[in-house]
Amino acid sequence: MSTEEQGRSGLGLEAQLDQCREYIARTHGQNIGEFRDIRSGKDRNRPGLRRAMELAAREGATLIVAKLDRLSRDAEYALYLRNTGVDLLAIDYPEATTITFCLAIGLAQTERELISGRTKSALGVRKKQLKEQGFFISKAGRRVTRLGNPRPQRGPMSPDQLARRMERIAENRVVDPRMVEAKKYALALQRKGWSLAEIADHFNEVEIERPRGGKWHKIAVKRVLEYNDAE
Repeated sequence: MSTEEQGRSGLGLEAQLDQCREYIARTHGQNIGEFRDIRSGKDRNRPGLRRAMELAAREGATLIVAKLDRLSRDAEYALYLRNTGVDLLAIDYPEATTITFCLAIGLAQTERELISGRTKSALGVRKKQLKEQGFFISKAGRRVTRLGNPRPQRGPMSPDQLARRMERIAENRVVDPRMVEAKKYALALQRKGWSLAEIADHFNEVEIERPRGGKWHKIAVKRVLEYNDAE
């Protein structure tokens, strides 16, 4: 599930954390650590999950996730995690047995594979149309003659052109869900007294993706905190 889809479903990072915190409070447990990964559920390279597993194993704690498919949408990898000996609990399947665990993860992987298959199939159709007739009609009704970025490369813009473009972007801006999630996380840390440098170091440590790429630094965190996500 992508970050944007998480936001639409109400299961963004903060919502998932809130569910986990509420479950721990309701069951009179103790929260000994919180870890985040802004990654796809199919990705095995997840530093936050790795640190969470290490802490749970060291402390004999239970690793809690809001949804089972947030643990992984890769059935083989999910079973590997289950067989490490660390207690795993998904709030949407709190009483999951080995059978129900395997079924739920298998369904999540199947869903991911179906989506991937539909995407590849649609792309194949478009390529065939381009080869046979030289164009296809997009969903927006536009005639498309090639795949990829439809905008040609342009030279540097003049200051006036840049100002006009920024005005258009401001008028028609689409909220970046990655900036929204990073802002929520940074605000939470700032309320705890963390400095911009400390937040930047933490974001780099837990490998939170920076929307513009590269490493986090004080100015990047400041821009995130100032990001206007009002629609």
